[in-house]
Amino acid sequence: MCSHFRLPHWFLSLVLLILLTLPLTPALAQGDEWTCDEGPNDILNAAQAAFDEGDLDLAYELVTEAQSVCANNIMRSIEATQLLGEIETARNPVPTTAPSPTPALASPWGGPVAQAGHTMAYDVESDRVVLVGGANPIGVWTYEITANEWQCMDSDQAPYGVGREGSGAMAYDTQSDRVILFVGVNYGLDPDAPLSETWAYDLNTNTWTNMQPDPIPTNLLGSMVYDAESDRIILFGAGGGEWDDPQTWAYDFDTNTWTNMNAGNSPSPRFFHQMAYDAGSDLVIMWGGAAPGGDDIVLGGVTSYIGGWVVDNTWTYDYNANTWTEMPAVPGPGPRSEGAVAYAPSLDRVILFGGRYDVRQECGDTWAYDVDAHAWELLSPDVFPDARSGAVMVYSTGADQIVLFGGDSESGLSDETWLYEPDTNTWVNMTPSP
Repeated sequence: MCSHFRLPHWFLSLVLLILLTLPLTPALAQGDEWTCDEGPNDILNAAQAAFDEGDLDLAYELVTEAQSVCANNIMRSIEATQLLGEIETARNPVPTTAPSPTPALASPWGGPVAQAGHTMAYDVESDRVVLVGGANPIGVWTYEITANEWQCMDSDQAPYGVGREGSGAMAYDTQSDRVILFVGVNYGLDPDAPLSETWAYDLNTNTWTNMQPDPIPTNLLGSMVYDAESDRIILFGAGGGEWDDPQTWAYDFDTNTWTNMNAGNSPSPRFFHQMAYDAGSDLVIMWGGAAPGGDDIVLGGVTSYIGGWVVDNTWTYDYNANTWTEMPAVPGPGPRSEGAVAYAPSLDRVILFGGRYDVRQECGDTWAYDVDAHAWELLSPDVFPDARSGAVMVYSTGADQIVLFGGDSESGLSDETWLYEPDTNTWVNMTPSP
């Protein structure tokens, strides 16, 4: 009679327990390095796996490193930002009402904290600049030029978490006396938030209204301006799942309606471009921007840029004719994105400052564009802000000056406020000492 060796039940249970507790997160083989190519060593896949397993600390560590590993891939960088938002939401659930940003998110001198990628608009009726969001979402601030004073506008109705870096666009509707804020991408800071939102802000009553129009542009990264002659907000950017669909929209506050213009001769899809409304010519002026994709996109006059291209062409949009026109190539600022622009009526010129033409190559030059002559002019003021990208400019009719705030430079995010005098080509740093 043969005897059979049998493992005891307690041993089998122990082995099963060990197997069940082994992590499913992909391990990095010795000697290998993390990649961003969706292969075996893809760091974003590892971060997502850790997040799905509930290991939030490991997921946070991996996705933070992924932002560096994937710095040269714009699409995967955005994925990393979205995942980071989901992780931070899981670690610190979003409150139902927006906290006041006053104590923790003010600069040492009492103004907005250092910012880039924020949104600004000039409220003509109140003669104040309105600032929302950015790389450090800090609520809503207003700036009075004559007093050189920033004020935090605490409001329980303020949109929470919107206007994050690069995801929002804002313009002032003169006839309705409302600041219109459009957010086309939810970066994952609040997974329950809708993909796109349209808000209207009444500075007189410090009241925000979620307009909830239907239809609404979705998953769209873009810039927008107010066309005063047509009383429409004009939005252009890159939409679709891969941001490869160029879209032009017009918003009418009076009817709370977004209209997909399906404009003729549309520019290629892009984001982080510069747009301004030229009142003298009744045209929207657009310059540059970053185009998604890479080798599969063929554009004239482009240069490599973090997984896509930086564009250096000038376009105009005529709302009445619903037509885009690409202007002939002329000497100008060169390929760049994330610049700051504003229209100066006294000069009848669009003023451009700064921007970025490579991953870490900021610009510090000032240009003026004359659409009638189709000519760019390099202005050479004696004093000017440091080279930066992600700053925002608006024109103040009350002061006949351009206000610039924030930006991202080699030294980090900026909390500086600058004024530009178009008639004298003069920059003045208005930032008070702490």
